Amino acid sequence: MPHRNEGSATPGDHTDGRTGEGSVSRRRFIQTAGASVAGVAFGSQLLYAARTPKKKKPKNAKNKSQPTKLIYIAIDALHPAYLELNANGDGPGSPGDWLMPKVRDFLTGATWFPNAKDYLPAATDMNHVNAIAGTSSGQTGIISVSTQLMGWDSAGEPIPSQITMDWARDDLGRPVDTLFHAWKRKSPSATTAFISGKGWVAEMFRNQGVVDLIVTGSSRPSYVPEPESHDYCDPPTDDDAYCDAESAFQKFNVISLAMRAKPRQFPPDSWVVDAALAVYQQASPDMSYILLAQVDDTGHAIGATWDAAARAEPDCPPLPKLFCDNDPADQLVTTANPRLYVEPILDAIRDTDIQFGRLIEGLSAQGVLDDATVMLVSDHAMVTLLRGPDMERQCELQAATDYYQLIIDAGLGTKETVTPFSACGFAMVYWRAGKEQVPLAKQLLEAHTAVNPETGQAECPWFIVDRAEMKYGKDGVCLPGELYHQWFIETDAEQTMVWPDLFVFAKNGWEIPVYGAGLGNLGISVPDGVFIGPLYLFPGGHGSLDTQPIVMAIRRPGMTGSTSSREVRIADLAVTAADLYGLQLQSTTVGENLSGELS
Repeated sequence: MPHRNEGSATPGDHTDGRTGEGSVSRRRFIQTAGASVAGVAFGSQLLYAARTPKKKKPKNAKNKSQPTKLIYIAIDALHPAYLELNANGDGPGSPGDWLMPKVRDFLTGATWFPNAKDYLPAATDMNHVNAIAGTSSGQTGIISVSTQLMGWDSAGEPIPSQITMDWARDDLGRPVDTLFHAWKRKSPSATTAFISGKGWVAEMFRNQGVVDLIVTGSSRPSYVPEPESHDYCDPPTDDDAYCDAESAFQKFNVISLAMRAKPRQFPPDSWVVDAALAVYQQASPDMSYILLAQVDDTGHAIGATWDAAARAEPDCPPLPKLFCDNDPADQLVTTANPRLYVEPILDAIRDTDIQFGRLIEGLSAQGVLDDATVMLVSDHAMVTLLRGPDMERQCELQAATDYYQLIIDAGLGTKETVTPFSACGFAMVYWRAGKEQVPLAKQLLEAHTAVNPETGQAECPWFIVDRAEMKYGKDGVCLPGELYHQWFIETDAEQTMVWPDLFVFAKNGWEIPVYGAGLGNLGISVPDGVFIGPLYLFPGGHGSLDTQPIVMAIRRPGMTGSTSSREVRIADLAVTAADLYGLQLQSTTVGENLSGELS
């Protein structure tokens, strides 16, 4: 049975029950996690150990010379189901009739893994790191977006911190190592770059000394122009924008307005592509991470619509427009939120596909792809969040998922002893005192029900995970250790950073309110010491189990292309890249080597 890699000389090439630098032995795991429970977890699914086949040699024999460059292209929040839709977005696609033809063209020459997932929480910061570090979220300590709770000051006030790789640690307390670090160790003179539509994600690496060029809308070289504002409902590539039905809620909700007002923080994918091509023209980086953020921005601002069955006719059809065919099929709304029209969302997805095609064509024209491995990945998916047809029903839905108020009202903590940190699809709950109340709070939340407006049925709107389940796993929710950081919790005893007592993961599109102090990822400044919430801001969201499916593919020169039905995880990309390029990741990894799958 293969085990996690702990800085072995051959990343991903694990031993089978034997001790050594490159593995976590059965004896050591049982000593660490507890023999009675960990033995069962280890034998069944410790971070997907059981799913690993024997390592094979790569099948891409046509490629006589190994590529020297490595390029990650991340399409933030792209649900793989978008790749299965036809050009109209209303049914299954087929060759010559795809919603995203440029991405599909790329996949024909790649090894594609349709059954790929990220790690919980299914959100941004942690999974971009997991893709290049070979980790799970519990293996790095990064479990939030933009900011994270570190502890409390002497007055009991929460201390949020901007997320940075500077404090990320593995289970042994070592700094988390990434492919950027490994690349620079092997080739100190090599050039590395992070070109990102989400500035704060790239900025996580600012002080690491391993990324030479950090290019964002706010930090860019002189040869990259400033980004311009972008309308998520009507991208420039939409040739019938005037005719599209769209709601005032989509155009003018607080998220849409905030993002359109700050193009430096939310640059369109067209700008990211222009910046990436300029960087390759000027600096020709040996390793790069290119993050296209528009699908995520679009989902948060105007919704997601990857399920063609989750659409309906509007209760009140829009007025006909002159010189338009006013096709009823173009006037459908999402079933989760009747204020979200489908066609503007599809146009935004089409635009991302066009920009991806420009990126691939531009890199090919420069000759870059003749000498590069391309890792295509999305960090998570996106769902449209449930909204009622009117304000009264909406208020009921919001009250139904205010997990924090439920805890306080039940007397299982106070605002001085319990701290919430959450948004969209997941929440973290911390007890500063009175931890004996945690089991009762878990029982309370698991017994809570509300009526789903889509189905009309009463249901529990979330999964609840406590510390024991974080460590040993919870069937159907999380793997052993996926949400548990051994060093921060046990060795460090939470002196450096506190850890949640409960995780809350939404089900079926239920919206978790925003609680916390950080909205920097939305370009909204919050004064120090101000703890916000509850806020219900997002038409679309992620973080839950529903948003774990991701796009994942690997393409190298000379490959014929194939599809692998294996269940894989985002961490596998880093371990595979380390193997392909002879790199050593010096912190613990949980990913597995997929090089034998490439053809």
